[in-house]
Amino acid sequence: MDLFQTIKNDYLNARIEKDNVKKNLLSTLIGDLNKNQKCIEGKKIDPSDEEVLKLIKKFGKNAYETISLQNVPTTRFDELKEEIEILNGYLPKQLTKEELEKEIRFAISRSYLDLGSIMKYLKSKYTGLFDGKITSELIKEILKE
Repeated sequence: MDLFQTIKNDYLNARIEKDNVKKNLLSTLIGDLNKNQKCIEGKKIDPSDEEVLKLIKKFGKNAYETISLQNVPTTRFDELKEEIEILNGYLPKQLTKEELEKEIRFAISRSYLDLGSIMKYLKSKYTGLFDGKITSELIKEILKE
């Protein structure tokens, strides 16, 4: 089952369980995903897992930014924390720093000797499983050695 279908099923379960935070969040997420659905020969095509993950990350980032505001009411703050937890449940497990370092060193041993080529190598194997900013800093650190 693809991620979009999983989210739609979770939305229906949230409605049944009367979990308003999850229901509202997933309803908005599904609505945004439906806006971007493609049609091929008059048939709607569900968004890819990559497209869904991109939007989930965007929603999570927006929630984090809202939490960082100092004047968020307590009830909204708690709701945002719950939303972030729900969204994180759909994200794949991220590579640890140790796993990233091992892969970076492996790439270097295979003659990937600059930031761009190492990032390209990592993206080809681990798309969505690492934070680009943290990874680029780690690569720079290792290349200085």
